[in-house]
Amino acid sequence: MARRTVQVRAYADPVVARCGDEVVAEHPRFFGRNRTIYDPWHYLPVPARKPGALRNGAPFQDWELPPALARLRRKLDNGDDADRRFVRVLARQRSVQ
Repeated sequence: MARRTVQVRAYADPVVARCGDEVVAEHPRFFGRNRTIYDPWHYLPVPARKPGALRNGAPFQDWELPPALARLRRKLDNGDDADRRFVRVLARQRSVQ
């Protein structure tokens, strides 16, 4: 949604972001202060361009992957170009969700 106006509404439970008539994001609402909450799936375009962000980026630091993806991540960590290959897997996973 770069360079586009997005309307964000905070309801009793969800927070909904719309671009025009399209809902582009919907998340549970968290209350409290001094806390940053990330949804790593929203940040996948970043490691697609900069694979090191998968290891070092704040949205990915405490990301609890589903067990099958966690196993694959550990297996790929031993190979060349592991981050880039894992980002491709995540992008495919995201497209089928």
